Amino acid sequence: MKHTEIEAIFTAKVTEYIMKGYIINANTMSGHQGEVVKVDLRKGDDLIRIMLDDTAEWDDDHRRELVALTVGRSIEQIRDDGPFSTMGRTFWNNKQEIIEERKFYLIDNRADYYIEDVEAYDAMKHKHYQRYRNHDDRRGRKELPEAARKIAKSFIKRKTGKARVSSKEIKVIKLDATKTERPVYYAEYRGKTYKIG
Repeated sequence: MKHTEIEAIFTAKVTEYIMKGYIINANTMSGHQGEVVKVDLRKGDDLIRIMLDDTAEWDDDHRRELVALTVGRSIEQIRDDGPFSTMGRTFWNNKQEIIEERKFYLIDNRADYYIEDVEAYDAMKHKHYQRYRNHDDRRGRKELPEAARKIAKSFIKRKTGKARVSSKEIKVIKLDATKTERPVYYAEYRGKTYKIG
């Protein structure tokens, strides 16, 4: 789905609560906590926040970029400082009871393409990664000798912040040049890969 479809889902959710008798609570919306957009709604003492938040999740394999649609209820009593006061007490995003949440995972930012199915997202990202690795393999992957490892040693020290690094634990890989790109060099150290240069 496109970002405009996510905006339509957000709008429908705000409309749903307005139809339940909630009204916009302007006093708590002046602060910004990094969310994309938020609307605070009040019905009596019940304060609801509906927001879109550009965020990420991590697991053992990779990082998932996503936009989360969250509906939450304030768990704090919000002070009323008068009509349209910008000094109204802040509704903190981390101090709410989550009523519902939908996650839209970003597949491709340039193509403006999101999906909700996390398993399909993981499968697509795995496929993209495999294509990337295969592209590198087609370029001619070559491990460089001991002299290159000694040169890469100071680079690895800087990147990892370690004072002692054994050059025997380092692999330096060269990917051959293509018609449009120069050769690319990588240093592999203790399960992590660092691009050199």
